Amino acid sequence: MPRRPHRSLHTVEAIGETADEVGGGVRGLVKFGLDVAVLGDVHVKHAAPLFDVPIEDAAADLAERGGADAVIVSGSRSPDPPSLERVVSVKAVVQAPVLVGSGVSLSNVTDFYEHADGVLIGETDFKVDGVWGGRSDGRAYAEAARLCRGG
Repeated sequence: MPRRPHRSLHTVEAIGETADEVGGGVRGLVKFGLDVAVLGDVHVKHAAPLFDVPIEDAAADLAERGGADAVIVSGSRSPDPPSLERVVSVKAVVQAPVLVGSGVSLSNVTDFYEHADGVLIGETDFKVDGVWGGRSDGRAYAEAARLCRGG
């Protein structure tokens, strides 16, 4: 799948009980002239499903019924990456792009980039002096891009 060129993004965090509720509400911003994309985090680390549903089924529902433009697969907490197997299993059932949403580092960025449609980066590898919540390190972002391009 070809990657789309970078564009400036504005973030709107929406929380609702269902993907339909969130996606519909956020998409309502289109009437204000905003280009909106809904990125849905499946089995998000800061919540728990009401019943045990396989991640593949939840991801398919998120993309198909919830209308997510992309599905995010994360680890169990912010610095922890998901397993590659988890990313691959979601990618196998979802037509929308699949993004890795946590735990991406300089040591694993190429693996995730090869198996997903994109990565969301911002963990300590990408902060000046490795300080959580610190300033972004442009050199680290450039290195991640270089690694993903095969350099």
